[in-house]
Amino acid sequence: MFKAVKSLFEALAFEYKDLCLQCRLCTPVCPVYLVTANRRYTPWYRVELALRVFRGEPLSEDDIIALFTCTGCGACTLACPFRMETWLFIHLAKCVLAMRGKAPPSLIRTAQAAEKSLHSFTIDPRQPTRWILEGGVRREGGEYLYIPTPVENTFYTEEAIAKARLFELLDIDYTVSLEAYDLGGNIAIDLARPDIAFKALEKCLREAEKLGAKYIVISECGADHKWALTFSHILAREVGESIPSKTFTPIHMLVQRVLARRRPALKKMLQAALFSSCTIGRHYPTLYKYLKNIAVSMVERLEEKPWKHRYNACCGGSCLNVVRERWARDLRIRIGLERISSFNSQIVLVPCTKCYISFRQALLAARKRDKKVKLVTTALLETLGANERL
Repeated sequence: MFKAVKSLFEALAFEYKDLCLQCRLCTPVCPVYLVTANRRYTPWYRVELALRVFRGEPLSEDDIIALFTCTGCGACTLACPFRMETWLFIHLAKCVLAMRGKAPPSLIRTAQAAEKSLHSFTIDPRQPTRWILEGGVRREGGEYLYIPTPVENTFYTEEAIAKARLFELLDIDYTVSLEAYDLGGNIAIDLARPDIAFKALEKCLREAEKLGAKYIVISECGADHKWALTFSHILAREVGESIPSKTFTPIHMLVQRVLARRRPALKKMLQAALFSSCTIGRHYPTLYKYLKNIAVSMVERLEEKPWKHRYNACCGGSCLNVVRERWARDLRIRIGLERISSFNSQIVLVPCTKCYISFRQALLAARKRDKKVKLVTTALLETLGANERL
């Protein structure tokens, strides 16, 4: 796996040596730079650091921090004259460093725990399965294997249970598993450890086959989307393996298709804002139409920001979601507060658990009580729950 990552990284490094003009058009769209005004936290500076990794030059602790502040949102690609996948190049540089044990200290500790438990946030494999045992959710075979986000099955179990209730209300033939509880996205993207993430992904694929599930539902986590839909396929090809393209079903696509077919009567909210995460808004814009259709079905007046530029990064992305150092916490709160304050609506609907926790933490830190954050699927469950029957 390390050879595969290194090979991809080196191939992109040769492209960047030849194509990157250092025009710095990526600077004003980077969400980290926008709230820090620190030139070290810009895409072009991180590209320089990545090229130093490629050349085998040593990086200082500050350099490593600067590299790992990239949230992987992809805004720089939109600004690049050549549309270069800068986020992926930077991410592969992080992977090379992390797999060599050179990363922010808390990320190294978290990766060591993940290697033992195959879970992003805990070393105890029993913890992420408690919601399954206590929530009264289906565990027999089903067409869709639902794998919650690691945030949900450790810190926000009520959100994981809400997904199961929504599936039941919509008659989606789902199942959950005590063995498959982390798809690996956070490990691959946040921790920059695709070698460990592949073990978690393999476990989920085996469990889906064992249970007779045709699809794995990618829940509300941008890292899981990037990992399952793009990154894992690239690496699988590099090591001579393959993952069936129809294995994964994004949750918003699944839910919206069922809603369109059944057309239930919904008790709409008067007004709410829709925040588009970087993954759904920028990396996979085709998924955005499914997300918006769900939101439109629930809201009378929908406030919406253009996701193509600064508004589609919540700051939960990449290592900022799991790094325990103070600089990461402060940066996460500052970006989250800037994003959520840009909306006028009291209720802000978000499609990603990283956005959800980032916004909640930002509101709590600022002691703002004028806004509420809700995951789109949970809000839909509440709207459907207002009716006695579908």
